Amino acid sequence: NLKQLGLELRDLMAEERQASQASQKATSELEKHRKNMKALENDLRRTQADIEKAAEELDTFEGVDDRLDLLRSELSAKRTEETQLGNQYGSLRLSKRELG
Repeated sequence: NLKQLGLELRDLMAEERQASQASQKATSELEKHRKNMKALENDLRRTQADIEKAAEELDTFEGVDDRLDLLRSELSAKRTEETQLGNQYGSLRLSKRELG
């Protein structure tokens, strides 16, 4: 009977060791998982910041496009004005020749 109890105690101690090892492994895996989660959260924050920066740069670029369109429109208007003034100048020179 004492021998039987000794065998049972040895089996229980072996189970306890296995349970302790399994617990340590699970704790280690949990800590590893938490570290991975923090790394992913940091990556996500960096990616969101990069997206926001890219969106701001795109907004700035689109603003430049609007300004460029405005400048092109002004340039076209000035060229038209230049042509009209050139035509008026040419007409005045002809009139002056005719008078002179």
